[in-house]
Amino acid sequence: TPEAWPHVLKKLAQALRAIRPLLSVADRMHDETSLHIEQDNDPAWHRAYNEHFKHQDRRRPRIQALAAGEVFIGQDLLSDQELMQTEFYHDFLHPQRLFHIVGSIVLKDTERVGVLRVLRRQRSKPFGETERNFLRVVTPHVTRALALHHELAVARAERDSMRELLEWFPSGV
Repeated sequence: TPEAWPHVLKKLAQALRAIRPLLSVADRMHDETSLHIEQDNDPAWHRAYNEHFKHQDRRRPRIQALAAGEVFIGQDLLSDQELMQTEFYHDFLHPQRLFHIVGSIVLKDTERVGVLRVLRRQRSKPFGETERNFLRVVTPHVTRALALHHELAVARAERDSMRELLEWFPSGV
């Protein structure tokens, strides 16, 4: 159920000794988010990211270019030194005390891209091969759960449409 995602993300963050788990699915053509589940984040930061900082995040296009199932560590996408010279770091990550990232591409097709990621503070140990290997094991399960989530959402929408249609009939059907 959709209500289970926050619990799953919280457990994932705990397993990876991270503080900010996030699962998002975006439309590839219009770059609009269709699913966004995040733990412990101020909605103002989410809004700021969508309105401005996603265009400043130099790791983002590199993440979106990865294939389905691939696992990434932030330092493999952009060195710490390069990251720390960006507006994204100074005005978005640093004020939230975030820095290290590990994640995976849990969905990628012609229409959508789904990314699962967790973050750690800058003073924390960077993510490494242990966390990468853990995500390699977890990613196929999250991918399947995300597919089921989508199928259930479509089924609920169809059910609601049929219910609304039946309400228009003047007598019982």
